[in-house]
Amino acid sequence: MISHQPEEYNCPFCLVVEGIENEHVITLQEDIIYKNAYVTAFIASHWWPNNKGHILIVPNRHYENIYEIPVDYICEVHMLEKRVAKAIKKCIQL
Repeated sequence: MISHQPEEYNCPFCLVVEGIENEHVITLQEDIIYKNAYVTAFIASHWWPNNKGHILIVPNRHYENIYEIPVDYICEVHMLEKRVAKAIKKCIQL
């Protein structure tokens, strides 16, 4: 596969997964809501108007594009998406 990453690129998602907090990372470790061997979910550092927050779910290994991600990682992302969606729905249905 061809890589489009600039030389010396620091993927901010990989840094979050690795537990690094520095000038390349806006997300804090305390923003992580779930982590297992395959995926990490965290509160997004930037919000859209009228949306007080959302969750990002990323694989714990760096993949430049969807064509490179193994099926087991994709399954973990989607299973966690459903769990997070249900939890958010439960929280906002006060």
